[in-house]
Amino acid sequence: MNKIIRKFLVGILAVSVLFGAAGCGEDIISESSKESEEESSEISESSVSEISVSEISMPEVIQKNRLTVYVYEDKDTEGFWSAVAEEYEKIEERIEVEIIADENIASKVRSDILSGKIPDVIYLPSNDTSGVTKALIADKALADISDVIEKISDSTAKGAVDGLFSKPYGTDKNYIAPFGCKIGGIWYNAAAFSEDFEFSGSIDDFEGLASGLKKGENLIAFAGEEFKSLKSIVAPIIYMSAGKNACDAVYDITKSVWKDENVSNAINTIYSFASKKTVSATSVEYDEADVVWAIARGDAAFGILTDAEAAYSKAVERYGTPNVEATEKDKEFSENLKAMRLTRLNTPTVGDGERVVFAEMGAVYIPLESKNIEPAKRFIEFLYSDTVKEISAEKGIYAPAKEIVGENEIIYCYRLPMMLGATDDFENIFYENIANLLNGKTTVKAVIENMTTASGALEGYKIKSNLKK
Repeated sequence: MNKIIRKFLVGILAVSVLFGAAGCGEDIISESSKESEEESSEISESSVSEISVSEISMPEVIQKNRLTVYVYEDKDTEGFWSAVAEEYEKIEERIEVEIIADENIASKVRSDILSGKIPDVIYLPSNDTSGVTKALIADKALADISDVIEKISDSTAKGAVDGLFSKPYGTDKNYIAPFGCKIGGIWYNAAAFSEDFEFSGSIDDFEGLASGLKKGENLIAFAGEEFKSLKSIVAPIIYMSAGKNACDAVYDITKSVWKDENVSNAINTIYSFASKKTVSATSVEYDEADVVWAIARGDAAFGILTDAEAAYSKAVERYGTPNVEATEKDKEFSENLKAMRLTRLNTPTVGDGERVVFAEMGAVYIPLESKNIEPAKRFIEFLYSDTVKEISAEKGIYAPAKEIVGENEIIYCYRLPMMLGATDDFENIFYENIANLLNGKTTVKAVIENMTTASGALEGYKIKSNLKK
């Protein structure tokens, strides 16, 4: 290395002398200049070699690899991903993260992949129905990230990376990291209960709470139009009644599982919310915001919600400011709403089984054709770090960390419409049947028969789409 530098310096000096002589006329060269020239001409290679490398100031140029991260981002999460990228670059100085964020990012993912421009990391939310994720699963076009999942497993809630969501092929390999986690379940206004109220019992114990209801108050409310929010209690009850494998089979659209007696018992348990005299379930007019409003009005003590934070924000926007025709009672309800402390109830258990909580989760994954798979893996691992948890607390988008569920709760998330071709149709049929069951419009036997027929019809449509469709 020293010889190269010496030769480089000698060459520079020689060129300088040559061009210096050629660029000056003899008539303007002074005697002192001639003497200086003679002295400089005596500089030898050996004298240049005396210059040490440490005396030469040469700035270090770090070659950076660019990691392209395509993410869904809306007004509520704006700035989250850029903040994550900025912190990540502090620990990975050779990586430059390019965040491509948009509410319609799925369309760009599709078009860029088809044109040969492959993202390194993709994040799509739980409610994405673009078909991009299920197409990449169908084409076996996702990178195996089992090594990343193993590293983060100790910091994630139990069950978050063990099911079909993270292991879409039903094998022991992980291809999807859950992120953007929303915990569903039974919620209530803590401000309306005594300070020492705490629940950690069974379904029967929960139903027993009905004895303390005020006149005209229902035990639980659910969305009448957005009945798919019922998944927040239905999936955990099936899991706790029939076991994880049977629950997976239900949501993997397997016809034969409806012959399982334990699955029938689970549906009967759900029916008990409406069938017992001490219990009353009511469907509100429209969506989850109306469920929150029902709690504020005192129409129900508890509500079934999949996204409590969004439901509360929408309820405040819709009902928080009474109009000019509002009665004094309506104004009181609006104040109740604004003072509400929406809190999730510990999931009621079934028998002596584990306590299961349903979660909807967005998907983070790496396309198999990415040129930066290892840096992409490190970026996904970083999403579960304490640094990102601090950013999450400000922006409301979370990893399924242990802290977001109870100590003894297990997260369950089945494959969503983004992951399985027929799931959206299945959900519509299933939860409409459950809503009718709770409203007294059908029976447990009819639900079992309907779902056996529906699963048989939809079974053949699982994971059959590709990115070009």
